[in-house]
Amino acid sequence: MKLYKLDQDRILEYKIIRSHKETVNYKKEIMSKDTPVFYCIETEGQEVAPKIKNGETVDTGYYSGENGKFFSISPYYVLNETRQEILDWYMNGRYENKPCVKLENARPSQYYRRDYLLLTQQAKINGNYHRFQNMWKMPIELASFTLLEQGKYERFQEDRNLLDSLPAQLYQALQIGGYDAGLLRTELPEIEQMREKIEMQGKIIKKILTK
Repeated sequence: MKLYKLDQDRILEYKIIRSHKETVNYKKEIMSKDTPVFYCIETEGQEVAPKIKNGETVDTGYYSGENGKFFSISPYYVLNETRQEILDWYMNGRYENKPCVKLENARPSQYYRRDYLLLTQQAKINGNYHRFQNMWKMPIELASFTLLEQGKYERFQEDRNLLDSLPAQLYQALQIGGYDAGLLRTELPEIEQMREKIEMQGKIIKKILTK
């Protein structure tokens, strides 16, 4: 993995490495702290299913009652063998590229809630009806790890808790190059997005270097 950091008029390039053995041990440690919880999401909303499949944010307050589409999220009672298989596969890296969906309810009149659910299997589809089973509610530390591995840096911009929970001790950051940052002074929307992305990566690098 390569990340970039702004340093005055330079863009510094870093190679980010980690130990597989230390990663597996860390996952075991985090996963042993709580009983794993699984959910099932069912929906007829044409907006919701693509968001889940792409690992985007779903505002449960909106989809639960304001757009007239069926949407529900409920605990999913997984057999112990199935549950352990899912967790073992994640622990060994099999699910690290699966979509990690952020569920939040940001309605001012309601209690704010934010969860990260890992999509572990394809949806069961019948017409417009989608049923997503075996969605594992991830500890925030593992959600942060997974989203970093997937290069989902915009999530870290949206949710400061992800950066705070990042297991920086698993990583080493080695500087491997540097480039002129003059391009980032161009007033274009695409360049602004690039600048924001690099600024977020810089915060991640700083956390790794100062762990």
